[in-house]
Amino acid sequence: MRRNEITSTARIIKILEKKAGQKITLKEILRELNAEADKKKKQTRAKPKNRQKGWNSRSSFHMEEDPAIVLADLELLGMLRKAGSSYHVRKPFQIEARISLSPTGLYFGIPYGADQEARDLFIPPALSGQALPGDRAVLRLLDRKRARFEAEVTGIVHRDRKFYRMKILSRAVRDIVPGVLLDTQGQPGACFPVKGIANDTKVRFKPDRVVVVELSGKSVKHQNAHFFDARFIRFEDDTDFDIDFQRILLKFDLDPVYPELPVPMEGLELEPSTVSDWSQRKDLRNLYTITIDGADSKDFDDALSLEMPSGRKKPFRLYVHIADVSYFVEKNSSLDEEARARATSYYLANRVVPMLPPSLSEELCSLVANKNRLAFTACMEIDPRTGQTIKSEFYTSIIKVDRRYTYTEAEKFLEGKGDPILPELWKLTSQQRKQRMKEGRIDLTIPEPRFVFGENDQVTEIQMKPRLRSSMLIEECMLSANVAVAAFLRKKKAHTLYRVHESMNEEKLETLNAFFEIYKVPFKLTSTDQTEVQKALEAVDKKGALESRIFNMLLL
Repeated sequence: MRRNEITSTARIIKILEKKAGQKITLKEILRELNAEADKKKKQTRAKPKNRQKGWNSRSSFHMEEDPAIVLADLELLGMLRKAGSSYHVRKPFQIEARISLSPTGLYFGIPYGADQEARDLFIPPALSGQALPGDRAVLRLLDRKRARFEAEVTGIVHRDRKFYRMKILSRAVRDIVPGVLLDTQGQPGACFPVKGIANDTKVRFKPDRVVVVELSGKSVKHQNAHFFDARFIRFEDDTDFDIDFQRILLKFDLDPVYPELPVPMEGLELEPSTVSDWSQRKDLRNLYTITIDGADSKDFDDALSLEMPSGRKKPFRLYVHIADVSYFVEKNSSLDEEARARATSYYLANRVVPMLPPSLSEELCSLVANKNRLAFTACMEIDPRTGQTIKSEFYTSIIKVDRRYTYTEAEKFLEGKGDPILPELWKLTSQQRKQRMKEGRIDLTIPEPRFVFGENDQVTEIQMKPRLRSSMLIEECMLSANVAVAAFLRKKKAHTLYRVHESMNEEKLETLNAFFEIYKVPFKLTSTDQTEVQKALEAVDKKGALESRIFNMLLL
């Protein structure tokens, strides 16, 4: 194909843009393509050999790609929906995508709602507009090359973050301060005007100073270069937060301060007169209940109980209680919307950025000792001899935690006396773990780091936490609850998200065997069978802690 010719794909896209919101058949598309081709042929015959000035060389047309394949790929993107022999064209004929930047500096759009078979969209540098990596942008399809659609950014739906760290490159030139955006792929240039800023602030705008800015969504030309237009917010060090914490907050668009929103039952005790569905919940306050968490935990969202009926053949009842947040956070309320926007609670060594306000996460929804608390309970009958779950049920409940343990404290009571359920819980979960290992579970041992802080909340040391049995006990109890819930949902044919670990491919097998050779581990994986992998783990464990840590990470 000659340079500047319009491809059949580009022409198809133009046809579909005109048909947005309507139906169209492949025959109709082919008819229009052929009509266009015939028209171009006639125009070419009519033109003299010496073309007149003003002839548009870009207007020629070339049909080089099967339209059916193009339509199938557009269907994968969600731009078309097959309806019998015709296609329903999306209106408007554009797509939203998350912007990403490759290591070589090329822009791509990862489309939202597309089939997993669909390829990312390539965005030519000159057509990336004001998009930055991580932004949600509107893209307009243009063409397709090498089986990948090309597109241009026509708008920004949502910035990846509200504020950015900008490193100043020089003092103000023509009342404009230039800089580069930090913690952003490619470190694009940005600048802000100093007009209207106080003089005592202006003198602080020096090279290498870091400031916090907000992008306007526009582009400006400054000294023959294009910059993102920004608005000065403050200097990076004008804050009570330490620099590292603040950098994380800005990079991931986290707000450590929770907005003042109405919280139901704030400051009230949970009792029959204040809880509307008290009578519909199972009252489990007579059960001895414990929590096991880290020493520095503030919110306790799970608790355990165990009933051990007399008689060797009678099953144990394991209760896993989860704090019932849904009672306090009504669907689509302001609290729900804020929690949805935050997505999760972020734990940053010695700090937390909460998903819910502290009055909920650390009080009403925290399973603290000696307080009535609302929970959702999974009750499982388990054969203590085999560790097999016989049956399970789920319900809303009222619980009262009797004792709060740290992992270290609980470790002391796993054998012997001191707690009425911990020794039996450990025996039960050990049996469950043994059974799961027989069924092919792979048990990875990856040490968890523990940060030691000194003055001014500065990290002075990073230690590795030992893997305590009390921690494994909690893991097995939570796994039992998860398996029981998954089985229940599958039986009900409910739409559910499952976390699935993909099986290893041959390439991964070669990598692991290369590890054995390098570290002189006398073992060779001949298959990706779970039993075989577990044997490999045991062989590496004998070699040493360092080798074991590396191998466990390679397996992930």
